[in-house]
Amino acid sequence: MSSISNLSSSYLQSLQSPGATGGASTPKTAKNNGGGAKADSAQLSTVARVTSALQQIQQNDPAKYQQVTKQVATNLQSAAQSQGNSQAAGQLNQLASSFTEASNSGQLPSSQSLTKGLSDHSSEDSLNPAAIVLSTLSGGDGH
Repeated sequence: MSSISNLSSSYLQSLQSPGATGGASTPKTAKNNGGGAKADSAQLSTVARVTSALQQIQQNDPAKYQQVTKQVATNLQSAAQSQGNSQAAGQLNQLASSFTEASNSGQLPSSQSLTKGLSDHSSEDSLNPAAIVLSTLSGGDGH
């Protein structure tokens, strides 16, 4: 798994430079009211970073892409289990399903499922879907 960590970590580091989005585009949401626009921008930036990192792994090493997306799904499912039977658990499980499908098909998760699933449902990193996905892609275990 360390080669996955090194590969995805280098992709994420390249994405963290200013203006690097890897050409990924995501739909803009309708929330344009004061602070909401700032939150939407951060969410879209996260979706773009995740999409770009996944796309680079997918294109460069499909076998690693399958492993990484499977690990993301596993980490999201673990976080969902810790939530019990709640709306947050349902959303984590739904995003995990998108990553499971991506792992099985070799295709990227849809931008719609990423945008919906990566919205911040928790301030605690171990339960925040964006933090789980980014941590996994950068080589962490997501918890």
